[in-house]
Amino acid sequence: MRSLLTEQGVDEVTQCLQAGDHDWNRATAGSRRYAVKAVRSAAPSGARTKRSVSSGRSSTVGTLLDHTARMGRARGTQEHDGLRSERLRLRPWTVADAAFRRRLWAERDPRVPAGRRLTADGSPSLADMEAWILGYEPEPTPGLLVVELVEDEAPIGYCGLVRDSVARSGDPELAFEFLRTSWGHGYATEAARAVVARAAEVGHEHLVATVREWNTASLTVLGKLGFVDTGEREHDPVHGDSLLLRARLR
Repeated sequence: MRSLLTEQGVDEVTQCLQAGDHDWNRATAGSRRYAVKAVRSAAPSGARTKRSVSSGRSSTVGTLLDHTARMGRARGTQEHDGLRSERLRLRPWTVADAAFRRRLWAERDPRVPAGRRLTADGSPSLADMEAWILGYEPEPTPGLLVVELVEDEAPIGYCGLVRDSVARSGDPELAFEFLRTSWGHGYATEAARAVVARAAEVGHEHLVATVREWNTASLTVLGKLGFVDTGEREHDPVHGDSLLLRARLR
């Protein structure tokens, strides 16, 4: 059964590649996640060759993954061109960012809930991260964007908007996270300022943010952007209370 599923997964990716970006974008998130996992399991080394039953043409798994990464990049840039600041470029996710995203999880403070940190057995895996990227939908605009340095295009974090998870106001929620090596240079403030400006441009009137009370660095960033404490909090004696902040854009 495993070999059959793997063959089907390779077929699905191959068909998407032959059909072009449009059909890849129309595929369900589940199909994209299944396809990339199937391709990786077909040849973990990236060197084995599988034949597409439907097309009769063979492609290396490594080539398929390269194409898949390009599909992810094309898909993101079709929806928006990203953002730019003096030192930073904010762009859509690509499959190549999987290891970077996993590193962020590995670096998280031990006070962060276990479900958002790597487990002892290394979960989520690199394949899990790739699947998340392939299934990610950048909503609300501009979504979550990878933040990289303009000078060397090295990814250092992410910043953007997600759906409101706590306030239930319908307002987008600002979220950001950066590698520890990039802390202390003002990158989070610079990236978040660009996202807030884009949010205002597309018509959002308010933004919210949720931050653990002990996360003073993030609270400082949000204060610089005009976020104020609403006085609402979610009590958590284990991981620390979450504070709700809000910013008015118009």
